[in-house]
Amino acid sequence: MSRTLNIIFIDNSLGKTGAYQSLTEVSKHLPNDINKYLLIQCKTNLNDDANDKGFEVIEIPFLELSKSPKILLYLPRLLGNAIHLIRLVNKQSINVVHVNDLYNMLGVMVKLFYPKIKLVYHVRLLPDSYAGRIYPVWRFLIEKYADQIICVSEAVATNFSKPVKVIYDAIETPKWIEKSFEMQSIKLLFLANYTQGKGHELAIKAVSAALEKNPNLNLVMYGGSLGQQKNLNFKNHLIDMAAELNLESKIQINDFAEDITKVYQEADILLNFSNSESFSMTTLEALAYGTPAIVTDCGGPAEIIEDGVSGMLVPVGDIEAMTKAIIELANDPSLRERFSINGRKRFEEKFNIEKQAKKLEAVYNSLLPTGTSPPPHEAQVPAS
Repeated sequence: MSRTLNIIFIDNSLGKTGAYQSLTEVSKHLPNDINKYLLIQCKTNLNDDANDKGFEVIEIPFLELSKSPKILLYLPRLLGNAIHLIRLVNKQSINVVHVNDLYNMLGVMVKLFYPKIKLVYHVRLLPDSYAGRIYPVWRFLIEKYADQIICVSEAVATNFSKPVKVIYDAIETPKWIEKSFEMQSIKLLFLANYTQGKGHELAIKAVSAALEKNPNLNLVMYGGSLGQQKNLNFKNHLIDMAAELNLESKIQINDFAEDITKVYQEADILLNFSNSESFSMTTLEALAYGTPAIVTDCGGPAEIIEDGVSGMLVPVGDIEAMTKAIIELANDPSLRERFSINGRKRFEEKFNIEKQAKKLEAVYNSLLPTGTSPPPHEAQVPAS
């Protein structure tokens, strides 16, 4: 009997987040006999991108407790979404439900009504993230109900008592283009959505201090607001902050960058000063494009960057250390060149996208070995 494997991925992203990008990019390298469905929020604009990557897209109105003050709506909406998903499981003969982070309890709810479905949770958060006190609750539930837990780094994996699989995020290998390591003008790149905790303010302060030693520095930021007013307000706050420091000519604060390849190729140094990162797609991308990086030692980045070999690690929140690292790397073209070459080599050896896809495929095969057909019994849909 040939294998029939139908997987539905659940992603809460409001835009092209690192979590969404990685899952969809890696999934493109799964075998052709795996049918892929993607369940996303109604208010996103991800349909075309997901379709191009081989997904059949389904929309439902998510509402997460951690991201909405409307707590009274959470459980009814969760139940409604679970009913919708169970009907999809029946209709499309789904074998595996793959949830793209631990905070989405939709997978747990479906498992409660239909224990035979195979449930995979892809954990992309650390306990010190925005999740705060509720993180242990989510962890308990997915350890209890998930058939397999995937973590994006060892830093995340150490928080679980149940055996997990570590599968790093990955991207397609970009074409290698030699960089020019000049001294005349140094472009510092900060690439992150405008959300609190990503280190935007720290970067502005560190660059402001570094400019006293090297006036050739320029900082350019790119990011999106994900349709959230609070994020747009934060972006405007950063613009005001740069103005108050009289750095409008030295700091650009831009919208989301469409041509990411051009952005990395034009950058001399990437900065990532986040408070907490379970992985860090921007750090990985810096390696891939040969862009030297200075990143905080905040979890996942320490598994991507080899400090002093393929980049620099600085303590979280330490503006003085950030400033010192910027000055050192900006003033040393040979060091930037060494980081560039070593970073690309590390990317190719450790973060190859096909290797990560094979690890993901192995997870599915361990749950549903070759020759497995869809579940023989229909899921029981709870009363609406």
